[in-house]
Amino acid sequence: MKQTLSDRLLRSLARPRSAPQEIWDQQLRGFGCRASKQGTVSFFAMRRPRGSARSVRIKVGDFPAMSLSDARLRARALLREMQDGVDPRARKAAEARAEVAKQARSFSAVAELFIARHVDRGHPEAARLVFAYARRLFGWAVPRYGLEHAPTDHLSLKDLIGAKAARKRVLNNLEIALLWRATEGPEAAYYGPYARLLLLFGVRRTELGRAIWGEFDLDAGLWTIPPTRMKSDEPHTVPLAPPALEILRALPQGKGYVIGGSPIHYSRSKRELDARMTALNGGKPIPRWTWHDLRRTFRTGLSGLKIAPHIAELAIAHGKQGLSRIYDQHRYDAELREAFALWAQRIMSIVAPPPEKAVLLRKAT
Repeated sequence: MKQTLSDRLLRSLARPRSAPQEIWDQQLRGFGCRASKQGTVSFFAMRRPRGSARSVRIKVGDFPAMSLSDARLRARALLREMQDGVDPRARKAAEARAEVAKQARSFSAVAELFIARHVDRGHPEAARLVFAYARRLFGWAVPRYGLEHAPTDHLSLKDLIGAKAARKRVLNNLEIALLWRATEGPEAAYYGPYARLLLLFGVRRTELGRAIWGEFDLDAGLWTIPPTRMKSDEPHTVPLAPPALEILRALPQGKGYVIGGSPIHYSRSKRELDARMTALNGGKPIPRWTWHDLRRTFRTGLSGLKIAPHIAELAIAHGKQGLSRIYDQHRYDAELREAFALWAQRIMSIVAPPPEKAVLLRKAT
C-alpha cells in the first residue's frame, strides 16, 4: 500500500491489529513504515544498491521515538548511499571493526589490559605497586592532555584483590644470623651486600637498589638519598656505621650503581637468598618474609634499643609530625648517628657474638 505518511496516520497505526501492516511513502520512494501486530510502528528504507542483484532493507527507527521528519532525512541519506552502490550495513560493520581496532591500539585500552593482567597475577603487593604507579601516571596525564577520565577511575584494589592486610613480620635473632651467614662468600656476591646493607640502613628496597656512588661520602660516613628517589619527596641522610662502611669499601667503586653496577633484580636476589638460607637451616625454609620486612625489623630494633620514638621515625625517613615540623628545626644528626651505630652494634652482636652467646644454626645437608 502506498500513502503519504503523516503523524496522524502513524498514530492510528500504533495499536494492536490482527496482522502486520506495511505502508510505502508516496513522498519519498523507497521509504515506508511497518506496523506490527502489537502496534509497534517502525520506519524502513529499501533499495537495490547499484551493482547489486538484491535489494537491501534497513530499519531507520521507531515511531514516536523518531519523528517522521527525522526518519525521512535518515532514510533519504541511506537511499542515496545505496544509489551510489554502498551497502550501509557493510559500511556500518566496517566502521565498527575500525573503531574496535582503534580502541585496542589506544593507550587507554593497553593500560587497562596491563593493569588487569598485573593485578590478577596472584602477587598482591606487586599488584598494589603497579596500580599505584598507573593511578599516579593517569592523575598526571588527565588534566594535561584533556582526557575525559583515567582507566583506573573505575578500578578498586579492594574489589580486585581485597583489603590490604597490615604486615607485622619481623626477623628474629636466629633469622638475622641465618641471613648474615647466607650472604657470605663469592656465591652471594650479587645479593649479599644488598641484603646486609638493607638490614643495617632500614631503607626501602628501591632506595638502596637504585643508589649510585655519587650519593655517598665514605670519608664523612654519610649517604644522602636525593628527594627524587624518596617517597616523601625530601632528602634523607643515612649515617654510615663501621660495619656498613666496611661493606661499601669492599665494593667496586665507580660512577654507576652501588650494588652490582646496575639496578638489582629484587625477585632474583630474594630467591637466591631464600634458597641459601634454607640450605643453611637444614633444608627447612623460614617463614615467608619480604625485603620490606627488614625495614620493619630495623625500626622495631631501634625501639628495642630504647631509641626515642621521634629519632627512630626520623631514621626511617618519616618526617616530623604536627607542629614539630614548623617549630622544631633541629636536625638531630648526632642522635641519628648514634641510633644507626647502636643498631649496627646490635646486628654484629647477633651475627658475630662471643663464643658463649653464639646462635646455633642447623647443619646444612
